[in-house]
Amino acid sequence: MANLLSVGRSSADPNLADWHIDGAPLARWMSRFDCAGPTPGDSSVLATRDLDDLRALLGRPGGVLPSGRVPLYGCARCADLDCGVFAVRVTHDQDTVSWTDFAWEYGSDQEPGPSADYAALPTIRFDRERYEAVLGQLLR
Repeated sequence: MANLLSVGRSSADPNLADWHIDGAPLARWMSRFDCAGPTPGDSSVLATRDLDDLRALLGRPGGVLPSGRVPLYGCARCADLDCGVFAVRVTHDQDTVSWTDFAWEYGSDQEPGPSADYAALPTIRFDRERYEAVLGQLLR
């Protein structure tokens, strides 16, 4: 069964956008697996709106980090990689897009490995057509 990606309001600050999985903010979805996720407005992070990052989430050339992950959240103050980004590995096949291998990455990390903090998270699988529609709206 595919998960549903949407963009909604942050639970900490309704003026900020946040990634939602199956209707819940990503941090709340992650908490079901005893993992603490980023919350825009609560932890000094913002859901990425960087065009290169959004293109990379679609599998196009763009904001891919040296680890191969793509940023989902960045520093709310400066968006500098040295402050850290919450990132995910994105894979695409004909019908689905998958998010795996979640981790915090920093500019000083040349090749960060898997994060034990998020090892309990299952793969998030999206219907590719719906996923691309959500991200396509953000690129307009």
